[in-house]
Amino acid sequence: MPETVARLRTAREIWAAPGSRHDRLVATMRVALPMAIGVLAAFLVMAPLTASGDVSFVLDKNKVEVAKERLRIQSAQYRGQDAKGQPFVIDAGSAVQRSSAEPIVQLQDLAA
Repeated sequence: MPETVARLRTAREIWAAPGSRHDRLVATMRVALPMAIGVLAAFLVMAPLTASGDVSFVLDKNKVEVAKERLRIQSAQYRGQDAKGQPFVIDAGSAVQRSSAEPIVQLQDLAA
């Protein structure tokens, strides 16, 4: 048992001794980490300046396909309360609003 303790103590002493591997690692990191932070900060500052810019395009409104209806929803669900305050749910297979001028939404395949 005393040999093991002496061996462990020796390993600890070697690790804690001035000029050990741990001391060299700490000394290296004291220089390397701030440099890495500086390089990263410089990259973050310079990256937007070196970018090629936004990608944009011109869209011809005459060549764009127009939808037949303004709003179309599959598996629509309407929730509300009746005059007595009781909640209700209406499920629809689909809901279609033909145009924004027509405020009516047509529901199909209803289930309450």
